[in-house]
Amino acid sequence: PDQIWTNEHWRYAMSVRTDVGYRQSDHEFTNYKELISAGGKCGPRAFFGRFICKAFGVPTWGVRQPGHAAMARWTSSGWDTILGAGWQYSWWEDKRYAGTSNGKAVKKRRDGVDFFEETKARAAAGDPDVYYHSVILLEMLAEIVGETIEEEFVSQKLWRSLALAQRKKLVRQPSKDGTRCISDADLIQRTNLLITQLHDSCSGDTMIPENGTIIISAASFDNTNEPSKKVMVMKSFLGGRQIHLEKDGEVEYKMPPTVSGGTYELFLKVVNVHRNQVPVSVSVDDSTSTDPYTPEGFEIIQPSQQMEIPYTAGSWQWTTDSVQLDLSPGSKLKLSREVPCWGLTMKDIMLVPKSREG
Repeated sequence: PDQIWTNEHWRYAMSVRTDVGYRQSDHEFTNYKELISAGGKCGPRAFFGRFICKAFGVPTWGVRQPGHAAMARWTSSGWDTILGAGWQYSWWEDKRYAGTSNGKAVKKRRDGVDFFEETKARAAAGDPDVYYHSVILLEMLAEIVGETIEEEFVSQKLWRSLALAQRKKLVRQPSKDGTRCISDADLIQRTNLLITQLHDSCSGDTMIPENGTIIISAASFDNTNEPSKKVMVMKSFLGGRQIHLEKDGEVEYKMPPTVSGGTYELFLKVVNVHRNQVPVSVSVDDSTSTDPYTPEGFEIIQPSQQMEIPYTAGSWQWTTDSVQLDLSPGSKLKLSREVPCWGLTMKDIMLVPKSREG
């Protein structure tokens, strides 16, 4: 879960933005592994957001909005909506709100404002026993006498209205422990300990093993101090850093003077969760060429080659496909993609020598 370092509002759910492409699903899916590959519009994206948060123990609440689907999640500073508008535009179907009107069944829904008010009341109570004795016991009496759940005061429903009044009273009083619903001190301590233990020694330097193979950290591209939304740099649980390419994000790497000129075979270490991914375009700008037939002031740009990316289903894997490149000290290696394309994560670039100059 590399996105553990994102802010708490988007922690884990950020994968919806980076990996569940907003589009008409490009193939059928029957599970979440296939869903993230197929992509989708608001519904599938909200489904995956709730799934991934719950997978890491974060409580969620389903959210519907006018012409849209979103979600709500717990944070240490209170519940919040994401992937959509605020509480006042949110609701979710709730069978407990079903009742009768003029002898006919009425299917109700719970409004987001009502749900959010309850979460604030529970947090303000601090001790769960306080909320139980202040609100829950009154709600139990309402259930016994057959009063359906209401979000507003109803004079004919005494016990339900009293419970609602007690809840609103709790919300107005100062919170005893902020807005935290549960204690997360241990979680924060464990997370910080994990972060300090992780190896983060990636300096962006090119490594050249004895056999001449060149390993380049994907995060060592030129202008690493200026990442964009299309090129995200993040810490990696493999050690060091990794990058995530969005849309037509591209990166460029300058070969250091220690690189021997010659022909190399290029491989990429990637994570790809999309069955229908687009290839990576690989090109070389060799401005250091000494070719006597090249006019002065012109650069040699090798034709772009397409590298197919395997569907790794979320696991790290070296590409089985490769391309051959002519490199020399100072050459600029460029990786790019054409839109529409979907999120792709890269850790390393490996250049295996096929032949050398001299």
